[in-house]
Amino acid sequence: MVCRISAGFTLAELLIVVFLTGLLASFALPASVDLFESSQRRALNHEVMSLFAETRHLAIRQGSVVTLCPLDAANRCSSDWSMPLVLFVDANNTRSWDNGEPVIRRFNKLDEGKLTLVSTSNRYLRYSPLGRLHGSLGGRVTWCPDSKDASKAAQWVVAYSGRVRKAQDTDNTGVVNSTNGADVVCS
Repeated sequence: MVCRISAGFTLAELLIVVFLTGLLASFALPASVDLFESSQRRALNHEVMSLFAETRHLAIRQGSVVTLCPLDAANRCSSDWSMPLVLFVDANNTRSWDNGEPVIRRFNKLDEGKLTLVSTSNRYLRYSPLGRLHGSLGGRVTWCPDSKDASKAAQWVVAYSGRVRKAQDTDNTGVVNSTNGADVVCS
């Protein structure tokens, strides 16, 4: 009697392993995509909060008006907050960046999503030497993803005092609430 030793896998065994691997990957992939998006949102939140804090602290430390806004081609504050944001000392109070005024920081254009500012009267945020908003009673900066999915949106509320807080989902709908209590809308 001849005894044969098997040194490999049968086709059926390989197909079962491939099927099980595909099945596990189909469950793991959506979870890893959500984890990645959540990580990106946390990084964006940290960057925006630190940008506001830096703007306020710089105004207090320098004892001058500091402006945060997107600049257009003529170096004037623009209303398009999807453009790169610039933080600068507005020495001559023109709400535009002039040669000689130091640019403190640039916040690059976002790879994904769009920032918008809703302010009481302006397209920029300016801080006075006291750390309060200068020329505005407050505002909201909202980030919406390209998918326009409001459940993934974020909003920061800037009070007249200059303090910033991240808006929360106070009614448990899965969407953050604006200052008036309504869900943030991404359009």
